[in-house]
Amino acid sequence: HQYLAGSRFFESQAQALRNYQESASTQYQPLGIVGVILPKCLTFRFACEHTASALAAGNAVILKVSSKRPEVAKILNEVFKNSELPSGLVEILIGSGQDFGQVLVQHPSVSSIALAARDEV
Repeated sequence: HQYLAGSRFFESQAQALRNYQESASTQYQPLGIVGVILPKCLTFRFACEHTASALAAGNAVILKVSSKRPEVAKILNEVFKNSELPSGLVEILIGSGQDFGQVLVQHPSVSSIALAARDEV
């Protein structure tokens, strides 16, 4: 009897979830400008994942690369320059978190920040 009661409960919860999914909807709306801040330990992959996500959602991106990893900025700049993206859709800044990261986070035109860091940015 215990198992039968558990089975009925599970089925009622599954039905409730199906009913919710049938009535739910998702709206995707661009935020505007998204800042992507790269620490020195997470670079190219993090930049690609978060920049691609922001662009796919219809946003522009300001990408701040650590001053300790300028080669990443150079590679990313080549990638975006040779892509079919409109000029200026992705801008790359190289510098310390204290100089650029703080300004990016506090700027009123930046709607969202993608950030992963162990230390101060």
